[in-house]
Amino acid sequence: MTRWLLEHQADLQSYLWLAAFGVVAVWETFLPRRAFAVPAGARWIQQLTLVALGSVVIRICMPLAAFALAALAEQRGFGLLNVVDAPSWLALLVGVVALDLANYAEHRLAHAVPLLWRFHQIYHCDLDVDCGTSLRHHPGEALVLQAVA
Repeated sequence: MTRWLLEHQADLQSYLWLAAFGVVAVWETFLPRRAFAVPAGARWIQQLTLVALGSVVIRICMPLAAFALAALAEQRGFGLLNVVDAPSWLALLVGVVALDLANYAEHRLAHAVPLLWRFHQIYHCDLDVDCGTSLRHHPGEALVLQAVA
């Protein structure tokens, strides 16, 4: 079972994320907390366009960089989980916490550093906060977020 989960981890993670997102999107569509300032159709076109642009940038830039960095880390043995021999459950816990902290730090920096704020403003200029807001990132910020993760 563990082997199958590891082999299909990326697909399972994507499907679970899409399912959760879909449930929330449908819920917000039929039971909104308040009326939206921008019609739903226009909002979703904006959100999905930003996702598409960010995805293209990430697909072009990240695979080679991520693979090269992972290979370098493995060859040189750097990285906390390469230095400490920890059980799998602890490595998973440390990894999840480290990713959350890195994303939190990136968000704080996006508010503090003027250049990063220019990219991050797209997220905060959404007139209606809903699950689609989580998709709303400038392609440059999407690249930074992917690099942090």
